[in-house]
Amino acid sequence: MNITSFLLSPFYRVLRIPVYRLALQNDFIARIFIRIYNFFSSWSGCGVGAIKLFNEKRAEDSLQRFIDLGAKIELIEPQDGKGKIQMMTLKAQDLEEKIKAFGASWNSVNMEDQEVLAITPPSNLTKEWELFKEKLLHLRFTEKNGMIITSSYADKIDHVSSPKCFFYTHTTSTSFISDWKRAGFYLGAKQDICFYDNGNIWKNSGRIVSESSFYLEADSVLQKLIPHYELDQIWVGGSCGGAPLAAYIKAKYHQEGINFFSEQAFVSLEEFKKPMSSTIDYYLKRSLEDPGQVKEDYPQECQFDLKKLWQDLQLMDRGKIVVIEVENDEHLSQDNYKQYIECAQKINHHVFHVKFTSQKTWRHSDDFFNDQKQQGAFWNAVFV
Repeated sequence: MNITSFLLSPFYRVLRIPVYRLALQNDFIARIFIRIYNFFSSWSGCGVGAIKLFNEKRAEDSLQRFIDLGAKIELIEPQDGKGKIQMMTLKAQDLEEKIKAFGASWNSVNMEDQEVLAITPPSNLTKEWELFKEKLLHLRFTEKNGMIITSSYADKIDHVSSPKCFFYTHTTSTSFISDWKRAGFYLGAKQDICFYDNGNIWKNSGRIVSESSFYLEADSVLQKLIPHYELDQIWVGGSCGGAPLAAYIKAKYHQEGINFFSEQAFVSLEEFKKPMSSTIDYYLKRSLEDPGQVKEDYPQECQFDLKKLWQDLQLMDRGKIVVIEVENDEHLSQDNYKQYIECAQKINHHVFHVKFTSQKTWRHSDDFFNDQKQQGAFWNAVFV
């Protein structure tokens, strides 16, 4: 890395988040700004990678693929009555029914002395099955010995009892339609998923983009899940900027035993802002404020401070917490993770710390389930 790359790398990594949000707006100004960003990030050799403009046709194709696998899509009205947000639920049972309709089966099998969850194809390999199999493989399942392996950890997963629902609170700069590998990780273990878009991303509309509004949107999605699951069946979690939204849900429903997981999460916005310039710091803080809100109608803003979100919670046996750390995270310090664990241990007896070393260029953005060992550690924490 040359001196220019060294000096500019933190700047481009920080800017990547708001710039990606512009990509989702997909207007003329956004396109120009992103092209400038991509040019200079490439020229500087920072290694952060170019940002692709949001492709609505590709997004629609991806959404339809989820629907073909059994997903239910809703445009829901948040609790403040303003605008619409898109959410998706996909139950493992609905996926399995589609698999069975082809004459295939989805069971625990022994493969090379390891118990795995695998789909055995039908005896009649029709064109329709092959098209459906292509959609299954978008979930990043693997083919081996003529079968489709969906999870390598059948021995750690309770795939017989009622499934858990993994409610993932996405970061404020991405749409769920690209998160196929994450969807496959949960579904492959025969667990249910719920994803949604926040703010005014893609099909969402009429939303006030602010910290308290993000909290309210997550809670509005949860209300759609509550009729179908006990709260202690739900695992709410997120990574980076999505984790504070999940932490808010954990705070609100802690007493009912809701479970929580965080990935590469900052303990407060102050911790996240440390590598930024004071100018970016100022605008980031202002971008989360909503001066027009009626305070009693919105969750209280606290700059995503976990200690403030959880300060009134009592230590409980109900529910579990999993904190996932990238050991070589270039954006968050080890002290940040230490504080996160301490906050978790103050409210839950069952706290699990999963650590892994990322091999990615941008390590902070890595997903723990890219590492086979950490997949097992996560499922062990969930089902132990």
